Amino acid sequence: MKALVKEYEIFAPKKRVFDALTQLDLIVAWSGDEVEMDLTPGGDFSLWGGSVYGVNLEVSPDRIVQKWQEENWDKPSKVIFTLKEDGNKTILHVLHNGIPDKSFYTISLHWDEDYLLPLKTLVENMGDN
Repeated sequence: MKALVKEYEIFAPKKRVFDALTQLDLIVAWSGDEVEMDLTPGGDFSLWGGSVYGVNLEVSPDRIVQKWQEENWDKPSKVIFTLKEDGNKTILHVLHNGIPDKSFYTISLHWDEDYLLPLKTLVENMGDN
């Protein structure tokens, strides 16, 4: 099992980044696919039509913790999003623990290409920062 760390500078307010991580319409806008998101502790979520799914363990404006599972994994992993406002930008830190060795390279690419870069592009182009 491996851990992955990603950090992005997103030129948008923290609330907008948080909303893009949690609000159905915004997740659909950056992911381009079906999504479910129950933000209550213990609430289920799924992305990309269920190919990624799990449970929201903690949801606050500064931190989101999710038990994260891909359909071909034996055990769930854990993802921690940390959001910090820094002037006119938000620093989004992602820690993904428990990635199966065989999936590490692919997961790293998917975080960039399918998740964080589309999210960053969406929120940075939503209007006034």
